[in-house]
Amino acid sequence: MLFSGGADSTAAAVYYLNKGNKVQLITFDNGVEINLNLSEKKAKMIIRKFPKLCSWWMLNSRQLFHQMAIKTLEKDVKKYGNLVCCGCKLAMLAQSIVFCKKNDIKIIADGFEKSQIYYPEQTPEYIYVADLLCKKFGVKNEHPLYNLSSKEIENLTVQAGLPPAPLQAVCMFGENRLKSRHIKKYTLQKLPMAVEYVKNQIGC
Repeated sequence: MLFSGGADSTAAAVYYLNKGNKVQLITFDNGVEINLNLSEKKAKMIIRKFPKLCSWWMLNSRQLFHQMAIKTLEKDVKKYGNLVCCGCKLAMLAQSIVFCKKNDIKIIADGFEKSQIYYPEQTPEYIYVADLLCKKFGVKNEHPLYNLSSKEIENLTVQAGLPPAPLQAVCMFGENRLKSRHIKKYTLQKLPMAVEYVKNQIGC
């Protein structure tokens, strides 16, 4: 589970935990965040509710994020608009795939919502490319909340006895709401770097 500690990633984790699935909560340090301890605090709340099923990990996505999105930021903004969050999410996903392959995990999930497609990284265009990356390495990419209403999502968390309010790190690129017709093009252009990174990390 790609886990920020926000309302959506918390509810998505609960969605699987309620079904008796073991869930690894994965938070990423991308190098431009503060208060990552808040994400850890929210993760520990979930672990206390589901101690036998849940654990939390902090992974580092700085190197790949810089290579994919920061190094070429000025050029990319001029060509595609500010889609840096798509690059960030793709770097996180690539690192997650490495984690999955090394730990024999078959599913990666997130807290994406259809009602939040004002975020470029939650659009069908981004998800299409993200799914391609996962399929290439035999991992399924799931979005369990995508078609749920905000109330249904909140209820998942509340019924588990957890606070629905977000408790998460803050990224300097956060809240990047942007309409762009170039999301798919941008993300496809970054895909080969993500594929190569995963191959190098898992030795294939």
